[in-house]
Amino acid sequence: MKSIIHFIGFCFLYCAIFATESKAAVNLIISGGIVPTSMYNGASYPITIYVQNTGTTSTTTSFIVNISINTASTYNGGQSYLTQFTVNGLAAGASKTLNTTITIPCTYSTGTTYILAGADAVNSVFEGCVACESDNNTPFGVLIKSLPDLTPLAYSLSSSSVGAGNSLTASFAVNNDGGSPAGNFNIGFYLSSSSTLNISQAINLGGYTSPSVPACGQTLLLSKLLTIPAGTCTGSYFLHIWIDDGNTITEVDNQNNFQNKPITVTGGTAPPIPVSTTESAIGQTSFQANWNVVQGAAGYKLDVSSSNIFATYITGYNGLDVGNNNLKSVNGLTCNTPYYYRVRAYNSCNNQSAASTVISVTTSACSCIPPVTPTGLKQASSTTNSISLSWNASANAQSYIIKDCNSGTTY
Repeated sequence: MKSIIHFIGFCFLYCAIFATESKAAVNLIISGGIVPTSMYNGASYPITIYVQNTGTTSTTTSFIVNISINTASTYNGGQSYLTQFTVNGLAAGASKTLNTTITIPCTYSTGTTYILAGADAVNSVFEGCVACESDNNTPFGVLIKSLPDLTPLAYSLSSSSVGAGNSLTASFAVNNDGGSPAGNFNIGFYLSSSSTLNISQAINLGGYTSPSVPACGQTLLLSKLLTIPAGTCTGSYFLHIWIDDGNTITEVDNQNNFQNKPITVTGGTAPPIPVSTTESAIGQTSFQANWNVVQGAAGYKLDVSSSNIFATYITGYNGLDVGNNNLKSVNGLTCNTPYYYRVRAYNSCNNQSAASTVISVTTSACSCIPPVTPTGLKQASSTTNSISLSWNASANAQSYIIKDCNSGTTY
């Protein structure tokens, strides 16, 4: 009887302790997460994992949250480690959001697989029961696909400054981080005033077709001699490289195909000197100035003077921008007067040529235009020995003559 009482007492004590431990146990789980359902091998992706303590006891012990990849939905020894977090304890009922980026191994097989998230991966925290330890892991189903992913590496220029019309060498590597090889593709080079490439506003410096690049981090080392066009304006630019120019290769990401380097272009050249030709359409107060078109000119500036050394200029004709034309009517002149004209060409950089040879031209001789016959002649008033006359003004008249028809006297 005594032994039975002792046994019953021991049972009550043990059961009470067990019940207390069960009620107060820590229970760490992966309560969810945000993981892409489709990924490419060799590519990187952001993920979010939620770890929670569903128990009623807090833990101050640090524990590991492990992220792995496996073709099975459980940790069966075939998983591959991707990354991990250290969580410095977790209060009862609390949860923690974990953000990171994972990279799918480039050689990983395509098809359905799983991203495994495991709380307390090395069992640092006592969770009080077998069931509490077995619910720490959560799988996220993912479809693994494969494509190339080309990027430029180690892009450099042989000089950071180059004269217009001269050349420099671009050295670079092409890397394929994707899980599939890339066939032949184009590599383009563009000169732009902007660090963001817009090919409609950039100067195409040419390129060439690259050989294929094997998968999984394989690299080609290449170089290209580039010539800056002679008409390029002096200034600061960016020399862009575009791997897979035109996007002919289907890739994981074609936004990482670009790089640029700053470069200064010096010594922009002016267009050739235009040749003035004989004037035409000469009038008493005007003539037409003429000249030949020159290659590379965006426009011309015209000088007109009554001085053969251009000591002064006719108003409005001191470097008059006439646009991209090779003639201009000059007006507001004086008859029978010598004038002189010359032109300068400018390009899109506003680099100006020297002045052309000077052409001299004399406006037409002055001539008198007969006045119009006066009208409206009438007597305005009179006295015993005089009269006053009035009439309408006559065009082109400088003065008037009044003649007495009886005596022949003129006034």
